[in-house]
Amino acid sequence: MRGFFEMTIISCQKAKEISLQNIAIFLFVLFLNITISAQIPSDERSSYNNSDIFPSPILLYGETAFIKPDSLDTIRGIVSLGSGIPECKTICTGDDKAFLLICPGQILEFSKNSCFNVDLEERIFYILNGEVIIHKKSKIDNICYKFITDSVIIKYAGKRSVFVSINDTTVWLTEKSCYSYGEYKIQSIEKLKDNRKDANYIFELLNKKLLPTGSFDFDLPSKRPKKFNYNFTGYGGIVSYKGTNYIYGGGLLKIKYINFGFVYDLWLASSVKGKYYKETWNEWSDLVDHIHYIQLFNPLNQFYLRAGILKRITFAQGLLVDNYCNAVFLPFDYRTGLDLRLNLPSFRSYIFVNDISRPTLVGSHINWGNPEKFLLGFSYVSDFNQLVDIQDRDGDSYPDRIDPDPDFYNYPEDSVIIEANPQSLDEMGFGQLHSLSFNMFYSLWKIWQFRGSIAGEAVVLSTFSDKPLAGMTFPNLLFSFKYFEIGLGFDTQSPGFVNGVFDRFYEGNKARFVKDEDGNLELVVLGSEISSKKGWLFGWNTSLNINIPGWIETEIKYRDIYHAKLDEKYFSCYLDFKYPVVKQITKIAFYIEQKGVKKLFRELNDQQSWGFDFSMKPHRSLVVNIRFRETYIDVNGDGKISSHETKINLARSVNLDGTYWWRLFLKWYRNRKEKSTAEGKVNSNLEINEVSKDVIQEETHEDKSAQDEVGNKNENKMENAEEPSQNNDIAK
Repeated sequence: MRGFFEMTIISCQKAKEISLQNIAIFLFVLFLNITISAQIPSDERSSYNNSDIFPSPILLYGETAFIKPDSLDTIRGIVSLGSGIPECKTICTGDDKAFLLICPGQILEFSKNSCFNVDLEERIFYILNGEVIIHKKSKIDNICYKFITDSVIIKYAGKRSVFVSINDTTVWLTEKSCYSYGEYKIQSIEKLKDNRKDANYIFELLNKKLLPTGSFDFDLPSKRPKKFNYNFTGYGGIVSYKGTNYIYGGGLLKIKYINFGFVYDLWLASSVKGKYYKETWNEWSDLVDHIHYIQLFNPLNQFYLRAGILKRITFAQGLLVDNYCNAVFLPFDYRTGLDLRLNLPSFRSYIFVNDISRPTLVGSHINWGNPEKFLLGFSYVSDFNQLVDIQDRDGDSYPDRIDPDPDFYNYPEDSVIIEANPQSLDEMGFGQLHSLSFNMFYSLWKIWQFRGSIAGEAVVLSTFSDKPLAGMTFPNLLFSFKYFEIGLGFDTQSPGFVNGVFDRFYEGNKARFVKDEDGNLELVVLGSEISSKKGWLFGWNTSLNINIPGWIETEIKYRDIYHAKLDEKYFSCYLDFKYPVVKQITKIAFYIEQKGVKKLFRELNDQQSWGFDFSMKPHRSLVVNIRFRETYIDVNGDGKISSHETKINLARSVNLDGTYWWRLFLKWYRNRKEKSTAEGKVNSNLEINEVSKDVIQEETHEDKSAQDEVGNKNENKMENAEEPSQNNDIAK
């Protein structure tokens, strides 16, 4: 019994040792498998299982995507962000591209104006038109959806190659290949850097669990402003200026780096008869005048600087500065001004200069307070020399238009001067005009998007040669709702005051020649005209502003002023239709201004003007512009406008984007060069193959000849060996 128990114990110990070894080996293998599977992500398996694929591709980005209406539907369907793509419905991307998440780590990018539908059961994309770019972050070598198409381009933006099933054929796509219109091609395609950046941005949002979602403020890298950009746009056309038709042409060189922009205007003009327009490049100051603009930051930033053409500057209620512009007629008569702004939470300042090369007009405006509640403002505008644009080539202080001998310097005691008795600039002085203004704004109430407020402005004008003039518009009640604003106010003005002195016509009319009673030309400055008026003024004003983004921008102002026993009306209207009635039309704008008339639209008076702007873009690189201006100037001062007192300026121009065509040419040149290089390689390979074939044939021929020689030698040996035997036989 003892031996039996001993044997039993020994056998149990051995069995226990064997089972422990097996268990240890099993646990070690299990731990190794768990460790390896934990280190290898699920997306590194050779292919996706059905559980890995979403029930439907998810729209991650597509601001303009929609469901194309079927024959029975008349209204476009909406595709919501973060939702699945409906089956058996045609989806179109619209005017922007779209990103779809089809599997973990795989995204499809559809270009704008692309259309497709999805078969969820068979996992097939039927692509009707457009372009598709495949992006993936997973290390799987195949795409989880198939593609059926015959008229699109399919590209791959990854650095690793991938298998794609297209039209039931497996295609191996790389970064340098694509599937184009039913044919697999290995060719040099455009670099997809911007597309890859956008896809990485989407992948990053997916990793942060910010997508998919129903709404998100996207900031695609491709839509961000580039740090450095340049462009050259050529233009040319026919324009009528000062009664003469000119053929002009030139180009705009645009350079932009981050928040800095520079545009230079190079242009030349010649009359229809072939006479060169010399005033384009006849002074060193023209180098500065041809600067279209230099800009640092934008008007909404805390700091803004612009040197160039100044447009539509208005201070407060417009009683002093109303729609000022330093350009008289582009491109012939304009100045390089300066616009400097500082925007702080409770302090804003605005400074402008009409011309950097010859600064005479300076304006400044300062505001304190909260724009939503209460504001106090102060303005100062002065023109130190209104006669700066009057030409005097010989420098004798007699303007060329009234100088009897404009090419020679004349003294006051010369006979020609005594006989003609022209005006002298020295006797007139500089024709200065100075002004101060104060303005205020107070918000009375604000309920939802309704607002009521009160505003006012007081102005003082002085020429330093006569008593100062004053004008005030107060109170002005303003009622606004979202895109609309209506104003109504009371005006009171001292004798000789004119509202809106610094307007769009100031640079052209501040010093001009008019005819006196005898028909002689007389130089008149705006300050003297203001001082010559008499009688107290009072009246009322109203305004209407409509600004609907993407549709229309309207600014209408009306003033009715009672000047002693006379009734003078002031009216201005500006309309800018922004809604694209036709896709090719980019701008339709109209304006009209009347000052000091008794009957609006039924009589013509001095400084009245109207015009329109029309632009269309038949091609992305081509813009056609038409600009018309008609101005009435009472030269003889009789209060009536005749045909010879009507000034018409018409400009017709065509702008061509040279940068677009230059890049297109470089692209064509590179493709042609690479194609010729590829054809050269193919031809060289064919030549090498032909040479190798010839070499092989020659080597084969040499081997055969060598074998024949060896065979002949062996035959000779055999014959020589047979001859002795024959001789022996004969001897025998």
